[in-house]
Amino acid sequence: AGGYADSRILRTRAPRMVVDDFRPSGPARYLLKDLDFATDVAVATRTDAALLPAVRAAFADLVARGLGDHDMAVTKRYVEERSRRR
Repeated sequence: AGGYADSRILRTRAPRMVVDDFRPSGPARYLLKDLDFATDVAVATRTDAALLPAVRAAFADLVARGLGDHDMAVTKRYVEERSRRR
């Protein structure tokens, strides 16, 4: 927080990530819906959204693993679990 990577989402979710508080306030599955919409817009406008397919695939996997009803902060758990599998 406070540097170039600062964002509202980081400021509001970081404390929850630290204590593994994944109670829903913004379920992760809603972000998947938004990423689907962003993909449609990128295709329609011929925008090269280079990272969008990877982020969308990660959220689709997260939801498929049953984490979609948790808060978006569950991305921390998802990344940790993926790191352990490698």
